[in-house]
Amino acid sequence: KIGVSGEATILDQPLERGKIVLSLTNVTAEGSVFDGKFSFSIRIPSTITSGTQIVHATVEDESGNRGEQDLSVIVDPTPTAIAVASVKESYLPQELVKIMPALLDQAGDVIATDIGFILRDPKGKDIFTDTLPSNTEYEFPLPEYALPGGWMLHFFALEIEKDVQLMVGQQITLAYFVENHTLYITNKGNIRFSGPFKIQYKGVEHDFTLVKEFALDANETVA
Repeated sequence: KIGVSGEATILDQPLERGKIVLSLTNVTAEGSVFDGKFSFSIRIPSTITSGTQIVHATVEDESGNRGEQDLSVIVDPTPTAIAVASVKESYLPQELVKIMPALLDQAGDVIATDIGFILRDPKGKDIFTDTLPSNTEYEFPLPEYALPGGWMLHFFALEIEKDVQLMVGQQITLAYFVENHTLYITNKGNIRFSGPFKIQYKGVEHDFTLVKEFALDANETVA
């Protein structure tokens, strides 16, 4: 609310009796004038725009004579929510996640401040944290061996918080290399692999096929 008090005069004399009406955007409030004085308040709309606003005051005596005046007031932005724009909800390990969080005031306008965020894996472990300006696009890669399941982005700014879930899918990728005549196989995926691995070799004199059955956890290598 905005409290308003003052004096009302007519021909430089205190107005004995009358009324005063205040208007602020789409809200009005009416009070009484006694012996030239008035004191009451007007409610501030919950979605009012921040910045300079005009309160229009109209004073009227019992004979219908009127006087008007505009008053300037400054409305401070009140943080109410964090909105997060993201490209998609489902990802694979090492994919880029693009986000654009914005802290909004009571009118839905962007508040210029920093927003912090924490990336948590499905086990609730904090993977990393960072800070960026409100309403700024930001991107980061998921870890190479990001666990499958629901990841959480926790945003916070000026006592306002918001959680956004990201789904990371399952991925199996086997990589291999030969060193000193030894074949090494690595599970580059994010889930356990169990099954046969087949390699076909074409040589100058003859070809051969190698089939090997094994099990590998994520980021595990077997020779």
